[in-house]
Amino acid sequence: MVGDGARWGARIVARRSAGIQRVEDLAGKSIGTPLGTSAAYFAADALAQHSVAANLVQVSPSATVTAATQRNVDAVSIFQPYQAQVVQALGADAVELTGGSYSQHSLFLATQAAIAAKSSAITSFFAALDDAGAELEQLSDTTVVAVATATQLDPALLRDVLSQFDFTPQLTPELAGKLTELGTWAGTQGSIAAGTRLPDYAGLLDDQFLPRAQ
Repeated sequence: MVGDGARWGARIVARRSAGIQRVEDLAGKSIGTPLGTSAAYFAADALAQHSVAANLVQVSPSATVTAATQRNVDAVSIFQPYQAQVVQALGADAVELTGGSYSQHSLFLATQAAIAAKSSAITSFFAALDDAGAELEQLSDTTVVAVATATQLDPALLRDVLSQFDFTPQLTPELAGKLTELGTWAGTQGSIAAGTRLPDYAGLLDDQFLPRAQ
């Protein structure tokens, strides 16, 4: 891993009309999420942190808006931009709940061959990524429209989504522990083969190409 390009603090979006105002109110409720993904891990982690038992129900990302608005589930745990779409669709009935210790990361990987032969190009890439991140954090109309054109998302919705991210390139030692936790959880969910040996993530972090000192 040569960089962590962005971080986003996940949330569970619940319906006020389901009697939910805080994480504890999720007890016994149904939470729609794509099982086995980081969104499901966040929900499970948040529930565990609050000692709450709820039911995680399989819902694909593209179906989360329908599941929430049709009241098929009481809440959803999903990554962006689907989360913002759910919040927009529910309107005043939406309540966003934080909890747990997981944040979504955007990781960049490189092979040892690429690191050896293309170090200059990788360094230039992260310099450009840093500049782009600074532009994104400014949320200028030009930047938002450019991203909206590339993603085919509504500019107003996209502005809200972008404001929730930290786009500073980094690679902190704490990431290794979180990846181990996530990998261990994925094994319990059948997302990776039973008995798979997780790598030593700490030994795979290489921050030499980042534009800022770590």
